[in-house]
Amino acid sequence: MKNGFNNKSLLKVLFQNVELTGAPNISFTGDAIAHCGPYLKDATHLNLDEWEWYKEMRGGEEFYIITNLKRAMH
Repeated sequence: MKNGFNNKSLLKVLFQNVELTGAPNISFTGDAIAHCGPYLKDATHLNLDEWEWYKEMRGGEEFYIITNLKRAMH
């Protein structure tokens, strides 16, 4: 089954230049999804410092809800 991902290693998530471990749960709002294509096209990491986001607890687990890119990508 094709999933739209290539054979690159999994996307790493960074916060303050430190990799978050344990495969964090990440969700994107519609505004953030609109910016994901150009941002993640050749990316190997997602730097939370470049995004507006908040943390939410769901069933005892932390989720990162990404809402928008802080600066427009050109």
